[in-house]
Amino acid sequence: MKNSQYKIDFISNTIIVTKKFVEAASRMNTEEYKTMLELRKMGMRIQTKAAAPRKATRARLSYTKMLNYIACVANSESYLADFQVIQTASKGQSNPYQYVRTWFDLTFPNYAALPELDENRRIVVTPAHYDSEDNAA
Repeated sequence: MKNSQYKIDFISNTIIVTKKFVEAASRMNTEEYKTMLELRKMGMRIQTKAAAPRKATRARLSYTKMLNYIACVANSESYLADFQVIQTASKGQSNPYQYVRTWFDLTFPNYAALPELDENRRIVVTPAHYDSEDNAA
């Protein structure tokens, strides 16, 4: 038997209830309270449904963190100039931060990975789609 607020699993002898249902059932004389009394009479174990796992969200990368990273890469002067141009161009966009972030992610796809350093102790920038078959030719 299944309801949107609870589910009866006869195989495991368990009644699985939602957190919202438990909260509503804790108030006397509500419909949920009356339903919970009936469910308890069944003699089954009552278990609260686990919350759905949250989707991983991309951490907000500040402009300062972007600039600090760019300052560490090889040919940083060129990338810093590009960053300034992109940041200025973003002012005309509906979401300036997203515009700059998209450029940053495409320009530095390995930002979150451990860096590869060159002989001058600068981060080597691996272009986006470096491993794709198009570049293999």
